[in-house]
Amino acid sequence: MNTIKKITLALVCILLSHLVTAQTYKPVLKVSKGQEYKYEMNMTMDMTQSMGGQEMKVGSTMSATLKNAIENVLPDGKIEIVASQWDGKVTTKMMKDTTMTYPGQIGSSTKITVDKLGNVVSKIKIEGTGTKDPSLSSFDNLVNNVLFCEYPETPIKEGDKWTKEHSDSITAGPMGKIELKIKSEYKLGAKETVEGKSLLKVTCSSTLQISGKGNIQGMDVALDGTGAKTDDIYIDPATGVVFSDTSKTEMEMSIAVTGQQNMTIPMTQKMVTSFKLIK
Repeated sequence: MNTIKKITLALVCILLSHLVTAQTYKPVLKVSKGQEYKYEMNMTMDMTQSMGGQEMKVGSTMSATLKNAIENVLPDGKIEIVASQWDGKVTTKMMKDTTMTYPGQIGSSTKITVDKLGNVVSKIKIEGTGTKDPSLSSFDNLVNNVLFCEYPETPIKEGDKWTKEHSDSITAGPMGKIELKIKSEYKLGAKETVEGKSLLKVTCSSTLQISGKGNIQGMDVALDGTGAKTDDIYIDPATGVVFSDTSKTEMEMSIAVTGQQNMTIPMTQKMVTSFKLIK
């Protein structure tokens, strides 16, 4: 091979290498009406709170199956999903271990509408579905956008970052709704082979602002706090659907109680949660 051919071949190899490493990905959700995605969920939580000079620690684990059924794909690309949670199990560790199981559907189904980039447009609870036990409201909070990641509008390549901000709320028994303001920074990683599947890895780092007001046994209760959350997300590049998501969350909160008694209760929570597609 003469010198010119060697140089030409080298340049071609360099160019091909650059094109591979700089390959862009245009994330658009590609799902169809009638599809159903099931996720196995496992969570561990450690909570510490101080009251009257005494510290109380509570540990718990939770598991369930989450179902996301694609009800409709609209002409503008929006996707309507019916999300529900099934076959739960909760173990609480305090004075002694207590385990409760909940066969069948738990809590109400929720109709979630997302745009083609995975951003939540609306959520509506579907009344008349699932159990009415208010103590299981924590399961209702698990339906929040398990199926999708929040993608940017522009094509992305390995190493690119993008941010998203949104507000949300969760149900917390007698506290009513707790409001969350969430700011997330995503980063696209390289393709990895997971369980024989070629998936894109996305890491996410979020900050949380937490607030809420309620009334418990005639006493006014106000909640205020901050939190931080990290996620390792694996995505099917062909559909944009999340294959798995493992997250770690830490929250520092303060509960102010006024009424018959006045007190402030500091509280910390640490959670590790995993979701994995099983169908």
